[in-house]
Amino acid sequence: MENMIKELPDPISKEVNKMNRSKRILDLLKENKIHELKDQFGKKVPKDLVLLPSPKDLEEKDIDVVMGAPWYEANGVLMASSKAIEYLSEDDPLDAGINLNDLNLEISYVADALKRYEEDGFYLA
Repeated sequence: MENMIKELPDPISKEVNKMNRSKRILDLLKENKIHELKDQFGKKVPKDLVLLPSPKDLEEKDIDVVMGAPWYEANGVLMASSKAIEYLSEDDPLDAGINLNDLNLEISYVADALKRYEEDGFYLA
């Protein structure tokens, strides 16, 4: 009987270890030392992602800038690096429900062949 008790996992120590790990992850996130965003190919995603601007607010040359920039998609929301689109948008992805600090967030790089736009907005083919 005594051997059986020793072999059973201690649920309290498991929970304490889980809490300590979570705290360490949160601390590292706050210090910006982990959680590099990566796309489906394992490549780094820029940290300055913003929502794509509305084409109706842009001039033709600005639309070309947005279309030429690398796009990323998460949960149906299109984003690009603020720097890559020459600061044409300052809209935070969090406004569209995209938390870039979510460790489970899946971000996909969008191939140029899939990029489209109409006056109403940018979209994927």
